[in-house]
Amino acid sequence: MTLSNTEICNLALKALGLDPITSLASDTSQAGIILRNTWEATRDAILRAANWRCLLSRSGSLAREAAAPSFGYSYAYALPTDCIRVMEMSVDAAWEVEGRLLLTDEEEAYIRYVAYNKTTDQVALFDGHLTKALVAQLAVDIAPGLKAKSLVPQLEVIARDRLADAKVFSAIEARPQQATCTALLDVR
Repeated sequence: MTLSNTEICNLALKALGLDPITSLASDTSQAGIILRNTWEATRDAILRAANWRCLLSRSGSLAREAAAPSFGYSYAYALPTDCIRVMEMSVDAAWEVEGRLLLTDEEEAYIRYVAYNKTTDQVALFDGHLTKALVAQLAVDIAPGLKAKSLVPQLEVIARDRLADAKVFSAIEARPQQATCTALLDVR
């Protein structure tokens, strides 16, 4: 079952015991305005909180910037426009993200990353656990503005638990890579 951003917002309102909105984009009620002002920041924070397997993508060769970083690394590459969080590079090399750039000493950069197109807001890509984590955090974030501040301590516990559960379910959808370091075995 896929939900829209309005339906996700309505689940957060339901958690607060409040009436639903008609549309996140156009509802003029107090709840609609608060949700519209909160939605993107809460969604983005949850999307950056883990390596969500339901949103993973692999880049082609990243576009190298003409100017190299002034120090520390040899090259700077522009991140894909839908990049929320870089998970890893295709080679085992040092790298870091600064703003919308990936810095590294590698002459070519390919990355695996959490991808989300904010323009189309495709929440249908979210798995059920990610959706539940987002709903719970959204309820926490909007409660004070909707005069439900007394519920925040309970909601924070629920949000923390749902985020932890979502991270676990996302993490177990891959076979761990085998370690190649045998230093401890070699000591024996």
